[in-house]
Amino acid sequence: MTVEDVLKEVLREWSEESKIPPDLAGRAMRRRSRRRRGTVMAFAGAVAAAVAAVIVVPGALAGGGSPSDPVTVIAGPPSSSASPGQARDLAVSADPDVEPPEGRLIAAQNVAVFAYDVTTTQKIGGDRTEVRSTWYLYDDAAGRYRKTPWTYLDVAPGGGQVAVLEKFGARRVGITGRSGGNVRWLDLDQRPSSVKWSPDGKRLLLTVYDADPDADDSGNGSTARRTGFLLLDPETDESRFIQASADTSGHGRGADLQWTADGALLWDTTGFEGERAYLDLQGRSAAKPAHTTNQPAGRSPDGRRLAVNASEDRAWTGVQDITTGKLTPIRATKDHLVIELSAWADNDHLVAWACEIDDPTGCEEPTRSRLVLLSTDGTTFQPLTDYREPEPTETWTPHFTPR
Repeated sequence: MTVEDVLKEVLREWSEESKIPPDLAGRAMRRRSRRRRGTVMAFAGAVAAAVAAVIVVPGALAGGGSPSDPVTVIAGPPSSSASPGQARDLAVSADPDVEPPEGRLIAAQNVAVFAYDVTTTQKIGGDRTEVRSTWYLYDDAAGRYRKTPWTYLDVAPGGGQVAVLEKFGARRVGITGRSGGNVRWLDLDQRPSSVKWSPDGKRLLLTVYDADPDADDSGNGSTARRTGFLLLDPETDESRFIQASADTSGHGRGADLQWTADGALLWDTTGFEGERAYLDLQGRSAAKPAHTTNQPAGRSPDGRRLAVNASEDRAWTGVQDITTGKLTPIRATKDHLVIELSAWADNDHLVAWACEIDDPTGCEEPTRSRLVLLSTDGTTFQPLTDYREPEPTETWTPHFTPR
């Protein structure tokens, strides 16, 4: 279960209370599989002090050194020769004084946050609640993120096309661009609730439920069941529905299906304590592939290293050499602790969530969070956004796309 999954589940609980519960950290960490030893660390956190908006030229994050070396924080003023709309042409684009992002694309080397969603939990009467997401897309022409009307969306690899869904019940999916304009609608014989582009950008995966998975009509979580998924070729408009039922109880959006990095299998997080469960493209249960991990970043682009969990008190994450098995833990410094490796920026750097260390044994405040760019040994470090501050009914989630 990822940081975002945990946040959204806890948000639903918050909506039932008049104030933030005193055991928030405990609730969050009970949902995190294989809890580490020591003080409860934040499931999303912050890093060193805020710095000015940053654009770093290629090579500036070379990093290096051993895990015991001091961390190098790279910061500087925005480039005077690049507008926000041109930022994706540079190696790194950051806005460390702002969250969620607004006027500058958040990007690092080969990955970008072309989209993010702001999730809000609302009471709709009695014990009924809804978890709704408002989606934002980076508009190159406007040079900023803009609010969209869509219930769900996914940006294709390369950042050119966007697949969009309307409110639950619509039997179609749309294809458009990040700057808006015309939408090409493709009719379906099912009601999808999520959509994901395949890694090669040629197919769409749409997860189908028998009811709205974001609506809680009982006060005990959604009663929707996943019935299966659609595989759609947007060029030919050919699709097929594959049955693959799953109970969403206790998992929320964890039953949404995702592609593996090679596009050969699908997975969700309905396994024990949020572990991944795998399916083939026929909807049959599949064995866990070799060299997989619950860290969202997975394998490096060259396939040589793996983002993994670490078992040290002050190192929750690490990078493992697949050939030798050697694990390089990303240890906490005096300022921050990396708690989730979200995406590979290139073969030597990752985008991650880190928490600000404000206690001798770790991160006492459970909900401050910041996106950072760091080297694989953790010795070079770059803030990408400001802290994700605690909100009782709202959080934002970045969505990473290869560019």
